[in-house]
Amino acid sequence: MDFTGLLCTLCTLRCNQWLAIVIVFISYIALVGLLRYRRMAKIEAPFAPGKKDLSEMTVKEAHAILNQLQELEFPHAFAKARKMALLKAGGIPTMSKLFAVTGQNNKRNSGKRAVDTEIVLREVQSKPRDSDRYASAVARMNYLHARYRRANKITDNDLLHTLGDGLAEILNVVEREEWRKLTDVEKCALVHDIPNPETRLYNFQRKTLQPWYVRPTFWSRWGLGALLVRALGGKVPGSRGDRYQPGGYDLMTIGPDPQKEHGAEEMRSDIEVIKARGLATCPFSQAKSGHFE
Repeated sequence: MDFTGLLCTLCTLRCNQWLAIVIVFISYIALVGLLRYRRMAKIEAPFAPGKKDLSEMTVKEAHAILNQLQELEFPHAFAKARKMALLKAGGIPTMSKLFAVTGQNNKRNSGKRAVDTEIVLREVQSKPRDSDRYASAVARMNYLHARYRRANKITDNDLLHTLGDGLAEILNVVEREEWRKLTDVEKCALVHDIPNPETRLYNFQRKTLQPWYVRPTFWSRWGLGALLVRALGGKVPGSRGDRYQPGGYDLMTIGPDPQKEHGAEEMRSDIEVIKARGLATCPFSQAKSGHFE
């Protein structure tokens, strides 16, 4: 075979390789699209025309849908929405003043405060209404804000605005950045979770420049994401000993350091009240009856 023939053969092989890569890539995209739309259809199936009306959706059904959305469909959107809601909360005059007075917006405390708040909101959004973790998260949220509400440093309107933004931002981020819009069923539903066996506390999986509550592992310290964090000047799990509490968090004590070991008794009474309410039929019934937790 002469040189020209060899060159043509090599070019043909190279073209075939690229063609195979393109076919595999297109097939993968098509399969992902098929499976994602199949999941969307499965979510909508119980509420298709002629079946249940949206007004008959139960809290358990809403929770199951919400869990699929934030764990499988739109994890990035849900995480970003919580951050955006907290950022906007800092723009409320009463809230920003309180952050400044309590020192929760300084360099040392602001990172932990943001992670703590995201954890509590995520627990409320993702856990079943009849679970201990849901009740503990709501009770802790109530306790951490109670004395400021009594002193009128945080008003009911401030709380409603912040909680409402948490939902509104989910709609905004999904609409603006995700691969599809939310369906009516999913909008209705909008209104690895076991303790660390060594510490009996919960570890946080989302990694930021400050690794609060993240369990140190070889991958979390030396994986590609960890190397990028190091390059950007951030800290990896296990940095500075127990500074970032790598053992995990406890919903009964999470929050600013001055309140860390306080509130257990107040929370227990709140937890009993929350559990005593039971599961309502309509996801919005708590709001209708005047309960916004």
